[in-house]
Amino acid sequence: MLTRAKELYLKYPATLLTTILFFLCSLYATFDCPEYAAKISLAHIFWALVNVILLFSVVFLISKIPRFGIIFLIILSLVLTVDTTHLMAYGTRIMFGGVASMFETNRTEAMGMAGHLLLYGVPVFLSCVVCLYCMTRELKKSRLKVSVFVALALICAIVLPIALVMKDVQRSDHRKNTFREYPLFVIQEVIGYRYPIGYGSLLITAAYLEETRKMNQFADKERVLPEGVEFKGLEGMPQTVYVLVGESSLRTHYSLYGYDIPTTPFLDSMYREQQLYKEDAVSPASLTRDAIKMTLSFATPNNQNLFYENNNAVELANLAGYSTYWISNQDKLGVYDSNIGLIASSANHIEFHNYKKDDLELINIVDSLYNKEKHQVFFIHLKGSHLPYPDKSDERDDVLAKSFPEDRKGFLSYDKTIHHTDRVVKSLYDNIVSRKDSTSSLVYYYSDHGEIIETGHGFLNHGIEQFLIPFIAIPHNFQFSWQDMINRYLNNGEFNSVNFINIFAQSIGYSLSDEFADRAKSDGPYYYHVDRKVYNFNDIKK
Repeated sequence: MLTRAKELYLKYPATLLTTILFFLCSLYATFDCPEYAAKISLAHIFWALVNVILLFSVVFLISKIPRFGIIFLIILSLVLTVDTTHLMAYGTRIMFGGVASMFETNRTEAMGMAGHLLLYGVPVFLSCVVCLYCMTRELKKSRLKVSVFVALALICAIVLPIALVMKDVQRSDHRKNTFREYPLFVIQEVIGYRYPIGYGSLLITAAYLEETRKMNQFADKERVLPEGVEFKGLEGMPQTVYVLVGESSLRTHYSLYGYDIPTTPFLDSMYREQQLYKEDAVSPASLTRDAIKMTLSFATPNNQNLFYENNNAVELANLAGYSTYWISNQDKLGVYDSNIGLIASSANHIEFHNYKKDDLELINIVDSLYNKEKHQVFFIHLKGSHLPYPDKSDERDDVLAKSFPEDRKGFLSYDKTIHHTDRVVKSLYDNIVSRKDSTSSLVYYYSDHGEIIETGHGFLNHGIEQFLIPFIAIPHNFQFSWQDMINRYLNNGEFNSVNFINIFAQSIGYSLSDEFADRAKSDGPYYYHVDRKVYNFNDIKK
C-alpha cells in the first residue's frame, strides 16, 4: 500500500498537494459559521470532502478541454482567489452581505479595500494558477473516465443540494413561502456554508443578482405611510434639518463617549455647554447597504420588505413639504441597483462626489444650497472613517499625535479620521450660527456602522465593535423634548439606529402612535448580519 501511495505521489504530486489544500481550506472555512460548533466534527469533514470532490471533478474536466481549458482554469483561479483571500484576511467565508458590498461598493472604496487585501490576493492568485495548471497537466495524462467525474460533479453540485434544500423547505410553511418568493436565496443559505470554497460564493452571487432584479421590480411601487404614522403639520418643527451619516465610525474612539484621546474636541465642548444630546447607539447592520436601508426607511432586521412598502426618510420629508437634498461623498451607483441609490433618488436635489472631495467641502456645498425662505432637509453622506484611513484626514488632524502613547500608535490613523469628522460637524454648526437669522435648525449625526480598526466591518462572529456607533442631536433656535422622544426607543439605555427614521419623522411633523412606537422599540435588541440572518445583541461576540 505504501508503494502504491508513493507511486501516486510521484505521478501526481501537484494534484495531491492541491487537493489537500482544497480540503484544508474547505474545512477551515466552516469553523466560523454559527451552524457548526468551533470543533472538527464529522459534518465538517464530510462537507469538506464533498467540496473537494466537486472542485477535483471540475479541474479534471477542465484538463480534458483541448484548446480553451486555460480560460476556464483562470476563471476558476479567480473564484478560488476571492474565496481564499477573504478566508485568509478575515477568517470567514464570503457571505451574502460581502458579495453585495463587492457589487455596490464604489470604485474608490473598492480600490482602497483591494490595496488592503493585495498582500494576500496576488500570491494566492499566482499560487492558484500554478497549482491548477500543474494539476491539469498531470490529470490530462490520466486514464480516468470522464463520465465518472461528470457524474460526481452532478451529484455534488445538483443532486445533494436539491435534497438538502427540499429537506429544509419542508420544515415549515414559512420556509416554503420564502423558497417560492426567493428560491436562490434559500438555496445559497442552505448550500453556501457547506460549499465554502468555489461553489458557495457562486450561488451567493446568483442570489444577490436575483435580489437586485427583484428590487428593480419594486423600485417604482407606490409606497405609503405605515399604520400608526400620521402627518400633523410643520408648526413648531425646525425649518432646516441636517442628517449627517458617517462611515465606519466607532463611538468608543470618541472622546465624547469617554475615549482618553481628545478626538472630538468640538462635540466635547458642545456637550459640556449642554447644547448637544448624545446616546449610546448601535447599528442594525454592519454593512452600509443594510444599515442605511434600515435607518432611513421603516425596514427592520425582522421585516426587510417594509423598505418597498413604506415611505423612506427622504419621501417623508417631501410629503411634509420640505425641499430635500442628497449630498454624498461616495460614488453614484445605479439609482435602482442599490438600497442607498433608491433612497437618494427620492431627493429633489442629488449630488455624488465620488470620494473626490474632503468631507469638509460637502459642508460648503450645503451652505450654498441653504435658503432661509424654504423648509429644507439635507442628507449628507460622508466618507468618514472607511479603510484606507490615511486619506480621510489632513494635516490639521495631526494634532492628535501629541496625545498618543507609543504603544497605541496603531490607532492614530483611524483616530485622525474621527477628529476630522468632528471638524465636519463643527463646520456645519458654525455655518448655521454665523447666518444670524432666526431660522430654527436641527442637526443629526450618526454613523452607518462601527469598525474593527485595521480590519473593517461586515464579518460574522468578529465582535460588537462593528455595531457601536455615535448618535448625536444638536438643535439651534429650536426646543424639543429629546428625552420624551428618545425614551420610547431605548432598550437597556441603548438606542438602535433602526429607529432613527422614527426620531426623524417626529422631528418633521409626524406623530407616531404608542402601538407603533412599542413595535419599533421591540426591534431594538436585534441586528441583521452579513449572512442575512437576524441575531440578538445579547448573543453577539464581545
